[in-house]
Amino acid sequence: MGEESSMEKTKAGNGNTSIVAAAWVVFSFSVSLIGAFILVYWSRCYHEGNEELWMVPVGIVLFGVPIFIWFSLVASEAGRRWQPENSSSTVSPAPEPDENLIVDLYL
Repeated sequence: MGEESSMEKTKAGNGNTSIVAAAWVVFSFSVSLIGAFILVYWSRCYHEGNEELWMVPVGIVLFGVPIFIWFSLVASEAGRRWQPENSSSTVSPAPEPDENLIVDLYL
């Protein structure tokens, strides 16, 4: 009686997981937006005098890293979606080489 079934645990976990995922999406979008604002601010205020150059790499990192992470996540998920469900996850062994096809390289 005290134990939850695996189905109930899965349903409870999915709701919590979606909230956490949504929070990470908002956080990563905010970080990328802050990086873009830093780059725009530097370009408008300091670019002519080449001052405050530390803002450029910081802005590029803050802008680019979340985009790179999300691209990686989307690409890896796309690979999983295209894998057939009924295929086994183990790799079949390589076929034995045909002795008739072996060429003697020391002629």
